[in-house]
Amino acid sequence: MSVTVTAMMTNFCADTTRAPRKDEEHGRSYFFVSQEQMSQDIGENEYLEYGTHEDAMYGTKLETIRHIHAQGLMAILDIEPQVLMMHMSLP
Repeated sequence: MSVTVTAMMTNFCADTTRAPRKDEEHGRSYFFVSQEQMSQDIGENEYLEYGTHEDAMYGTKLETIRHIHAQGLMAILDIEPQVLMMHMSLP
């Protein structure tokens, strides 16, 4: 997991179904997962947030956030506006 710490806050890697680019590494840039695995994990409510962009899925697993909190850190989420709208409309 790639972590950049500022005081007690941290950035982290999200999951994506797209292929890695030439300069990206699994676990450093993103966690690269299959469409099937991510869909299954979404169905099992393992994601805090997720969405699609240009035919690829992106999301933040709850386990990633739990891992950060277990270290006494606060996660900084970089969520796209359409994902925020989805969450705000949930009951």
